[in-house]
Amino acid sequence: MVYSSHQNSPRLDKISMFKCKETCRNTLTSGKVDIDLSIMGIIKIKKQLDLCNVLRSDILGNKDCRLQAGDVNLDATAWIPKELPKLPLDGDIRISDQDGKTFTFRIT
Repeated sequence: MVYSSHQNSPRLDKISMFKCKETCRNTLTSGKVDIDLSIMGIIKIKKQLDLCNVLRSDILGNKDCRLQAGDVNLDATAWIPKELPKLPLDGDIRISDQDGKTFTFRIT
């Protein structure tokens, strides 16, 4: 579960999941995010999310759904309770735009 950074939240640590810079040839107006992660090589996480919902979330800094063509910087941040141990995370996050073009980010 990802927590937002509200005042009444439990003690939280900021975890940077990935930072990347990509060049988009076209303006992104919609798409999907496919998450395929493994925690400690044991716990598997597979999800497909709407790109606009992910961009508007705390994780990517509440960005606008419409990403203009050109250089795009993405910095995914999660807020987790300090009491949870930091475990090794490995996998891929794929972002597909409205035309089916895909960017893959490797998480290690």
